[in-house]
Amino acid sequence: MNVGQKIVCINNTPKDNRPETIEALGKLKVGETYTIREILSNDGSAIALDEIISPYSERLGREMGYKSDRFVPLDSHQWADEMMNKISEEIEDEFLVRVTKKY
Repeated sequence: MNVGQKIVCINNTPKDNRPETIEALGKLKVGETYTIREILSNDGSAIALDEIISPYSERLGREMGYKSDRFVPLDSHQWADEMMNKISEEIEDEFLVRVTKKY
């Protein structure tokens, strides 16, 4: 991942119950596109986004940021395939509900 790259959120589920984690992840929306503002860790595992300022961490001495594994590149074929499958399933489910209700 690189600064300026467009990415899509695929996971906003907290891994712990710390209030700052819940607050930060509550700002992320699965399926939304974001832009990498800064790489916060040497190994690239933490990133900051243009669209969201995450809470400041006294422990880290910086903005918390987000784990990069919560995102995929916007041009990722895998992400596009998953989204298309999800949309197809939702349409199929809606169609089945409507057909069932009519008869």
